Amino acid sequence: MRELPCDFNLAREIISHIFSYADIRTLANCRLVCRLWQSVVEDPLLWKRKTLMEGKKWPKIPIDPTLHWTFYAKIYRNQPFERNLIKNPCGAENLKNWSINCEGGSRFATECPPVGCDNLPEEVTNSSGFQNSCFVTSYYICFKEQTIDLDVIGIPERVMNCYKPSILISEWYAARKNCGCLYECEVSLMDSKYAILAKYPFRATFAQWEGGAWHKMEKIIQDYPKGVRYIRFCHRGEDTQFWHYGSKFTAATVLIRIENGIALEEHI
Repeated sequence: MRELPCDFNLAREIISHIFSYADIRTLANCRLVCRLWQSVVEDPLLWKRKTLMEGKKWPKIPIDPTLHWTFYAKIYRNQPFERNLIKNPCGAENLKNWSINCEGGSRFATECPPVGCDNLPEEVTNSSGFQNSCFVTSYYICFKEQTIDLDVIGIPERVMNCYKPSILISEWYAARKNCGCLYECEVSLMDSKYAILAKYPFRATFAQWEGGAWHKMEKIIQDYPKGVRYIRFCHRGEDTQFWHYGSKFTAATVLIRIENGIALEEHI
């Protein structure tokens, strides 16, 4: 193949530098001007440059020519790695973004700050995106969930299959000091047709007068099947005294992390 002239490469580099200061809407229009501008906009290095220039995070993943260029654009726009993918994790916006499956007793409520238990740990209150609030259940089961579409936020199935990024899940839970309760959480990994590939359940109970302290449910998922498209985060709770003081939970977290950027050979 004939090498491109130096002035062509220089022009391309200058265009890429200028484009790195443009917003996404402008870049979408620039992409339609000519083939050169299109190739610059579709170059993953442009999106890496923009991401780092604006102080955003770039994952430990090499440039993969088999991945569509929009994957790298979505890294810049959506920041799908190294951030909590759960929306409204603490109930600061009441029940917004959560699907309610069951609301028994006095139904779901939120508290700011939490009542009848210890103060939330500093790990929660000092973390970005978390507030000094929580969800509260009642004397019959209260159950809600949130489903994350990895493809929409910018993590295609090929990345999940080839690089097997870690999936970190966690949540803080507690009981009111004077009332026994049940807390359950289950995270499901599903394929593109919502078929469940793997489940990761957790369950804790508190006897009366045993509660008050906050506990952390936490798990790192690494050895999961191929074909993951959706992550469903479900949590539920109720009290065991038939009062009105079910379990409390907050800081629900789903975070995707690529550890070393090395693709698994069997998937390349």
